[in-house]
Amino acid sequence: MEYSTCDVPRSVTIQKKFVNHLIRRKHDFVIQNIYLFDKESDILSVKDSIIYEYEVKICSSDFAKDIRKGRHKESAPHFFYYIIWDESIINGSYLPYAGFIVCELDKTGFFRFKYIKEAECIREYPLTFNESYSLLKKMFNKLNG
Repeated sequence: MEYSTCDVPRSVTIQKKFVNHLIRRKHDFVIQNIYLFDKESDILSVKDSIIYEYEVKICSSDFAKDIRKGRHKESAPHFFYYIIWDESIINGSYLPYAGFIVCELDKTGFFRFKYIKEAECIREYPLTFNESYSLLKKMFNKLNG
């Protein structure tokens, strides 16, 4: 499969494959393209009342733009990760609390996810009732809308 440097189909494919990865890792809820915190999240998951947010970035320009915009000023997940295609995308500038997961395509065409930096905990308090309700409502609307 050939991709250009900043290719939307690659991003969509990685996102779908990573959702399956989270389901295999027994996350309780996994939802794509949801607005719960400061910005839209590519993937949001909950496991044991811990919220994880994931952003897929496949080119350095998209990654740099996301860093400049800033994230998590008002509210935040417990852990935040970037899923990247290549470590060179980072280019020395990143959110200090962010974790990094590299998506690798093996010789058989299977996507593998390699955690190269674990995320730091952004918040200490548990999932609030309002966040739980908002998340469930958005999931329901996405599934039925």
